[in-house]
Amino acid sequence: MTFVALRVFMIVISGTGILICTRSFLAIIMKPAPVSAQQSVIGLFLILLGLFLGGIWLLLWRMTGFPEWMIKSDMNGFLLYLLGLGAMFTVLAVKTSDEGRARTDWRRVAIILGVTLVLGIAVVHIRPDVRPVVEWLKDRVSDLPATHIQNSGLGQSIALPVGIAPPE
Repeated sequence: MTFVALRVFMIVISGTGILICTRSFLAIIMKPAPVSAQQSVIGLFLILLGLFLGGIWLLLWRMTGFPEWMIKSDMNGFLLYLLGLGAMFTVLAVKTSDEGRARTDWRRVAIILGVTLVLGIAVVHIRPDVRPVVEWLKDRVSDLPATHIQNSGLGQSIALPVGIAPPE
């Protein structure tokens, strides 16, 4: 349960960060901004997006019995690419600007953090059956032949290769 809680916390924190910086991200798309501000916001947004999606991917992997196809999937490389690209944008952003730093709306941060924490705690305690989601993802991102995930009866799920029938 500890690892699930840590993954959910990672998702909650990075999801909160994404929601907080979405306003700045949309602002640089809608109106001209200094290039350094654009690079910094885009870099932060990509890092948070990589952490958020990576946390969800690892949580799904853990909650469905550690299927091998998820480890070998190109999704892992894509997530590392997002993190690396975000880091590059952030490092390349010039830190000096004539404009003052935008004020943080702490009320908005508190509301977003509260909502994401409640959702995260709900996932940890409810432990929803995510096998249909993982099966759907497998059809779209895996190069391995399809397997069927079933509950092993021991509190964890196992993946059965195609052609092997589940025990009756």
